[in-house]
Amino acid sequence: MPTRSRRGLATWLTTSSSPLFVLDARRVVLVFNRGCEMLTQWSSEEILGKTCHSQTIADPAHPGSITGLLSPPNNGTTSGVSRVVLHRPDGSLLVQEIHFFPLLSEDPEEPPHLLGLFLEPASTSESSPGRRYDLARHTADLHQKYRLDRIIANSAPMQRVAAQIELARRSSTNAHIVGARGTGKEHVARLIHYGSPNRLERFIPIRCGESSIHEIERTLNRLYDPDGGQTPATIYLDQVPKLSLSLQRLVLEQLDRGRFRHISSSPDGIDIVNDDSLLPELRWKLAPLTIHLPRLAERENDLLLLAQQILEEQNQTSDAQRQGFTPAVERLFQQYNWPGNTEELSRIIMHAAQRSPEGLIDLPHLPPEFAAGFSAQATRPRPVRLSLEEELDTFERTRIEQALAESRGNKSVAADLLKMPRAKLYRRLAHFGLITEEDSQASPPES
Repeated sequence: MPTRSRRGLATWLTTSSSPLFVLDARRVVLVFNRGCEMLTQWSSEEILGKTCHSQTIADPAHPGSITGLLSPPNNGTTSGVSRVVLHRPDGSLLVQEIHFFPLLSEDPEEPPHLLGLFLEPASTSESSPGRRYDLARHTADLHQKYRLDRIIANSAPMQRVAAQIELARRSSTNAHIVGARGTGKEHVARLIHYGSPNRLERFIPIRCGESSIHEIERTLNRLYDPDGGQTPATIYLDQVPKLSLSLQRLVLEQLDRGRFRHISSSPDGIDIVNDDSLLPELRWKLAPLTIHLPRLAERENDLLLLAQQILEEQNQTSDAQRQGFTPAVERLFQQYNWPGNTEELSRIIMHAAQRSPEGLIDLPHLPPEFAAGFSAQATRPRPVRLSLEEELDTFERTRIEQALAESRGNKSVAADLLKMPRAKLYRRLAHFGLITEEDSQASPPES
């Protein structure tokens, strides 16, 4: 192409009111014209020269919210169309389609550049907009409602979590997070801290279940040293019931002083308010706000969007850009019970992305550990389902046995603990086969 023609094309691309951009073979933005500036509300100076990694970011103040959308399908080797959600700096949302076209070079060995054109989506389009679009739409809505973009909350349990995170961000009160291993307790703690007015202060995680008592003691003493000149910080106490009593007293002393904000966590199944392993005063001061994280198996409506989000985060550290998952992989993901929760999902996707060259992750890319886990799940015996009456009996028997243990076998005290008449307790003991001949003789008369 003559030099004048190339210059004329470059001038037209740059000044055209039609929103056009050009990427090179490495997905670096070479042209971001006036039409793109008007549409996206981002200046070309802020976008030119940046590499487009396939990602969905809802933060309108982050350049990745635009460059992530410019990443082409099929790694930019052929024409293609992607539907995107523009989350603009003024807070508005705009749905667009980007049509990609390869620009052939005079040198056949030189990889082609890619021209992108923003267009309004055809209302009569019958094709599915894709998982990336669903993720973009969801994260944009979350950002507008809760200022959250690094969490998926399509399911009812996670919508409650998102609302609690926003509540915790708007205050400096302590918060406690309850969840099974791998559900993302520290991730939620960081979302709270970095979205709060204290976001510029330090976030200090202390893993009470993994570090030795001496390591934790040195860390806390250094932080709490009144002569240490330490700046305020948010301290995250992971698995706080593992703290020794002496360290609990140290934390309690600092809670009374109010110098630090404390976010703590405990495993699923531990009720921190009634946990005898913690000092009573500490229990109440750590948990004015308690956030319960659901297991991944309870987040059916979140699973595929979460998988897409994890994959796009993996794209940030890779030259190869994976666009998503094949329907076959998505079906397997939905059938698996994910005992390791989001931590396991992230690990599986990371390994699959390493085994996948480009495009969509397919069945052969899944690591052997996923196949092993899926097989173990398939061969596991089906759980025995009890009737409602049987489940109530099991619960009642457990409560009665606990009361008897607490009262050291004293039936009168046990009846008081259970808030039931002593005669009724004896009847239930007989029903469950827990009564002895001596108990029968001592049974009080029916009232």
